Amino acid sequence: KDIYGNKQQNAESQKVPVKVGDYIELTHLEGEHRATLTNVGNSKQESFGKEAMYEVTKEGLKKVEKMPETTVLDGNHFGWSLKGYSDREIAKVDYNRTTEKMQVNLEAGVPHSYFNNTYASITVKNSTGSVVYNKDIVGNSQQTAESQTVPVKVGDYIEFTHIEGEAVKEKTRATLINFENNKQEYIGKKRIYQVTSTGLNKID
Repeated sequence: KDIYGNKQQNAESQKVPVKVGDYIELTHLEGEHRATLTNVGNSKQESFGKEAMYEVTKEGLKKVEKMPETTVLDGNHFGWSLKGYSDREIAKVDYNRTTEKMQVNLEAGVPHSYFNNTYASITVKNSTGSVVYNKDIVGNSQQTAESQTVPVKVGDYIEFTHIEGEAVKEKTRATLINFENNKQEYIGKKRIYQVTSTGLNKID
């Protein structure tokens, strides 16, 4: 809500849901004397100045300088790209945490003829460790195009391997992208993610 000094303001009342982990930001041009925070529980007050930001914690409010930046693992919409010979995409994964659906698309062709064993793999396990989905991509085997939707919810694990994931040039063939903030990172040879209530968590 922006309040303008020289504009007529209508009376209004609104309830806003605020939970632990949320942030409350307040600004006031004349904040030194006209902007105060009151703790209703103990009647203590403080002037918060021209600008203040609070993080809601289990204990109460915590004053912070700024909101933390989101990382590649924060959010609801993620994608993974696995590439093979000549950087041709061999598998694309799109996961929407809100809908709890992961779309796996495999491209037709030979992933990388130099490798006669598992070149890359995609595995989904539930919170108890049972395999929900698994796909091993063999380097020199003809791969047929296929598309599959896999249910993935909070607590589940998503695992990727890529034999070239740590090579100096070829490491770009295994990447994660956050579609909400466009941040990316390399997966490496093996990476396990657990789905959390705020996004993904890397498991060592």
